Amino acid sequence: MIKWLWEWLDTYKRQSIKSGTVQMYIGIINIIDRWEHATDSLLNINERLLQRFLNSLQQTSGKPYSKSIMKKVRNPLRQAYVVAKQQKMIPYNPCNDLTAGANQESVALNARGARTIGECVCV
Repeated sequence: MIKWLWEWLDTYKRQSIKSGTVQMYIGIINIIDRWEHATDSLLNINERLLQRFLNSLQQTSGKPYSKSIMKKVRNPLRQAYVVAKQQKMIPYNPCNDLTAGANQESVALNARGARTIGECVCV
């Protein structure tokens, strides 16, 4: 996944955004690169893994990331996965239902019948 994020940034984003935004995305990709599943194939990443990763940013042993930073991590992930789906690299976008700081106590059924925690579809 991390290789795709770098490729997405270089191929699809860098030309259309300001240099400050590029630097922010580089910092975000470096945060994602520390994740244990960062080197997994795009096909092996699902909503549950991504939501757990976002949740872990709030539960770090050091200073937890703010909800604002979590959104800044989530949004490029969504954008990169949109392009990956358009390029037929993946069958669906696992980032569609990610939340920045999911409510862990709210469990419901979504339209597909999958269990959700907050707004995260856990398949």
